[in-house]
Amino acid sequence: MKWFVNLLVLGFVIFAPVMASERSERGNAVVDQVKIAGTGAKETFVEKKEKFMRWNMECERWMGRLRQMVENSNISEDVKLKMQERINNVERQMEEVKKKVANSKDIEELRSVIMDIRKNVSKEMRFLAHQTAIERAREIIERLYELEDRFKSVGLDVLVLRNAIDEANATLNVIEEKFGKGEDISGDFKELKLELNKAFAEAKKLVRKWIEMRQDQRTEDLLAGV
Repeated sequence: MKWFVNLLVLGFVIFAPVMASERSERGNAVVDQVKIAGTGAKETFVEKKEKFMRWNMECERWMGRLRQMVENSNISEDVKLKMQERINNVERQMEEVKKKVANSKDIEELRSVIMDIRKNVSKEMRFLAHQTAIERAREIIERLYELEDRFKSVGLDVLVLRNAIDEANATLNVIEEKFGKGEDISGDFKELKLELNKAFAEAKKLVRKWIEMRQDQRTEDLLAGV
């Protein structure tokens, strides 16, 4: 059962970068929340500055987790090296952002930094999150096909599981094509998640049937020895 648990964990890991990247986008809303209102303007600026610094720290932690995920993945070495270089680039940009935010003296300077992030850093983070999710999704679909073969080899009906995996694989192919063209794929990722959940649900059913088959076989063996 350990191999199946590991597969379920990998299923969550696929979408963790995408979810984290979407949460990081909330930092872009800071520029829309900053308001100059009489004597309270300076206090508002300080509060937003501190909030943005916390967001920056969260992004740094996320990039560290993403780096570790890429390094531990089974993706090809050329893709891995390209992704690691992109991660290095984002980390350098985040360090520059931290300095600019810390040195900003008024709302206008802070707004300028935030607008720069919208154009560069956030876009690169989304790219990395989506590319990582695609690579890990490809890995998990391959493992699901291997799991299907294992079930089939012990005599289980794998038709429903095969169809669910095929649907997820087709959606992933669409995602890869759109990603290569620079098109929005957030909606497709939601669909992929639902399809993979469907495949996992069917795999769980087959695991239970497999366990029941083994228990029945053990019972028959015991009775045969009486």
